Amino acid sequence: MVGGRSAKVRRRLGDECRLFALSPEGAHVTYKCTGVYDPKTEYGIDVFDKDIGVEWPITDPEKIIVSERDCQHPGLRSLRDALKG
Repeated sequence: MVGGRSAKVRRRLGDECRLFALSPEGAHVTYKCTGVYDPKTEYGIDVFDKDIGVEWPITDPEKIIVSERDCQHPGLRSLRDALKG
């Protein structure tokens, strides 16, 4: 929840969905799992994907921390096309 807002991802995108941003006030992270963890079904999406259009509350690129792993994730369309393959 950012600024009193939250996001829900439909199950079709995966059995486990995580969306969160940290702020100086802290963070609230919620997990909903419908099955046992299987690394073969773990996918990620580029957090800056323009097709998704998340308006992150941090606008200064110097203050944004994204892990090296998360920087490698494709956009939503690319991931969708790869999974259809």
